[in-house]
Amino acid sequence: MIDELARDCLPESSDRRDGLAARGAWAILMSHPLREDLSTVVSPSDSAAEQHSSSRSPSPGASTPLPTHQLGDLLRRPASERAREYRYRFGQSVVFGLPVVALQIWGSGLGGREAGKWVGVFQALLAGWVIYVAAAGMLFEGVFLLPRRLSADLVCALITVAIYLLSSLRLVHVLSGGGTARPMFHFVVLIMATWSGVRWCQYAHCCGRGAADV
Repeated sequence: MIDELARDCLPESSDRRDGLAARGAWAILMSHPLREDLSTVVSPSDSAAEQHSSSRSPSPGASTPLPTHQLGDLLRRPASERAREYRYRFGQSVVFGLPVVALQIWGSGLGGREAGKWVGVFQALLAGWVIYVAAAGMLFEGVFLLPRRLSADLVCALITVAIYLLSSLRLVHVLSGGGTARPMFHFVVLIMATWSGVRWCQYAHCCGRGAADV
């Protein structure tokens, strides 16, 4: 009897007190009129992680669409812009083409037996730059216009590229000592300078006539 009275008088153990407190809190929560469904409760850490993942991985529909009709706008650019392009091609063809023509005329008298090789190398470099800045753009645009029509720029670019490739083959034979035919790089720069100058004048005339009409 004394032992039972002593156990009743002694304080409850910590485990027992924790269990009673948990049951009391649960009863208060379930009896509250504004209780929410516990299955829908999300912890702050889970919501923060979800927001972070959504910001790191946007939905496919939110991606920025790629611009369209850029190629069509490029092919339909105004005459003033085309005149500026041909003026630039004409200037590059003249600046880098005059040394090619000069080397073709006076290059053989600038050195000894190796003069032809070095003349061909310098001509190939200068004419290659003219091909890059003048013929490449006309070739690119002509290829895209080919399904609809055959442009004169494409024909001119193909002729100059073919002459450049043939001259390069001749230069290889000259450098190897197995050929005597001289390259024809001067034709490349002459054709490109003449064609670019003519087209520049045509588009400049169109721009001037359009400004006069306005």
